[in-house]
Amino acid sequence: MGAVMSGYLESPVTEKEVQDGISKLGLAYGASSMQGWRVANEDALSCVPDLTDNSALFAVYDGHGGPEVALYVAKYLPMLLKTQYDFTDGKMEQALRTTFLAVDKQIVLAETADELQTLAGTKADDEDDEDMEDKIKECEELNEEAQIPLVDLLAKYKQKFKECIEEEMAEKGNFEGSGKGKKAKVDVPDILEEGGEPAAAGAADNGREKTASENGEESETAEGSSQENGSAEKSETKENGAENGETKKDEDEDDSDYEEEAEMTDEEDSEEEGSEEEGSSEEESDDEDVPTEFDEREGYGSGTTACVAVVREGVITVANVGDSRCVVCTKDGSAIDLSEDHKPESEIEKARVEKAGGKITKDGRVNGGLNLSRALGDHQYKQNTELSPEEQMISPMPDVKTHTITESDEFMLIACDGIWNVLSSHAAVSFVREQIAEARASDKCSKTWLSDIAGQLMDKCMAPDTSGDGTGCDNMTCLIVLLNQDTSKEAQKRKLESDQSEETPDSKKSKTS
Repeated sequence: MGAVMSGYLESPVTEKEVQDGISKLGLAYGASSMQGWRVANEDALSCVPDLTDNSALFAVYDGHGGPEVALYVAKYLPMLLKTQYDFTDGKMEQALRTTFLAVDKQIVLAETADELQTLAGTKADDEDDEDMEDKIKECEELNEEAQIPLVDLLAKYKQKFKECIEEEMAEKGNFEGSGKGKKAKVDVPDILEEGGEPAAAGAADNGREKTASENGEESETAEGSSQENGSAEKSETKENGAENGETKKDEDEDDSDYEEEAEMTDEEDSEEEGSEEEGSSEEESDDEDVPTEFDEREGYGSGTTACVAVVREGVITVANVGDSRCVVCTKDGSAIDLSEDHKPESEIEKARVEKAGGKITKDGRVNGGLNLSRALGDHQYKQNTELSPEEQMISPMPDVKTHTITESDEFMLIACDGIWNVLSSHAAVSFVREQIAEARASDKCSKTWLSDIAGQLMDKCMAPDTSGDGTGCDNMTCLIVLLNQDTSKEAQKRKLESDQSEETPDSKKSKTS
């Protein structure tokens, strides 16, 4: 999870997107993703059982700020990995690091923007359609008004006209009197006066003069002229001096008293404001100078975690940015973490964030935004031109760990933080291990049995409602890969191929839990 949490649905979406299969290496896998209580599912995953003849790739991506970066990375990261010379040479750790940096750079290329907008559903064509709908509606309204008699049409717009004038004059400070909140004086043209009858030009002028005379009111033009005349007379009196000197003195004394009183009031207000600022400065010092506006462009205001596991020649190499996690479960039930969560509170992560000019707020977020310190995308946090990509506030450089598969290893579990916020690594693999044992004992190992178990794990983690702190209300995605199977790899592969031949091949499908 990355950006500040969004709203929730009234009821969760429990329909699951699933994938099941087996690789040439004999690795059976099952994956499942669920939207849950969130208004949209921003997760993505990669199941590439035959990345090459001797390698497979499995990954989970937890998007934030939109699904587009997660979907983009899921599509292109496996392809970019295979193009690396280090990958061909068997240098998997370096190949993964280079790939993460390459795909992160590719996210903000000009030619990528169009695809990201398509994935996000914000493409310009969509906006054009909305503009066209507004224009069509406006034309329809104009056509309807064309059929209305002029008198009725003028009456319809009279009130709107007055409100517009009042609003405009209020903004300019053209108020009647000096009291706060008083309405601006509005003279509605005679063409919109009661009765709605349009008058001749001469009649309109006479009517306006008559109204001003009866009510004893001055027009705005007259008021302006009066003010100018008053200023001129005052200036002339000041120059002549003696004739009205006493009156001028009284006026100056009154003005002086008023100015002194105003200055005292301003000083008191200033002191009060200063004391309030001093009193609160210590409380707010931790969060001061933290940006509150964020760049919402795709790839700048959105990003994703990435936990990628490559299995090759009996070795698992895991590259990770963010707080998705990869765990290996052994036959004795132990949990071996093959990734590390990247949180801003970590001393190493905090030091890099602050060195890049960022700040960790009290709620554990970088500049008040992300609660992650490493991710792909999120380029609004990667704008320090004096630093390399891996040194930015939000770093795209992954931690990489390797694990040699042994006979004691049972399966690998990769999941987003929607799982890990609820269960520990040990608790999660223990649950999966129990379900695997139960399925095998009851001979329920169907084509979708591993994705079924992944779905059961997500159901276990999902909150019954949204009244809590958000735990169990996130999108959830997890992936199970069997590492050492009870029966021969070839036998399981033949069984799976037989099952697929009986039905229409489809490794991706939806079902309701």
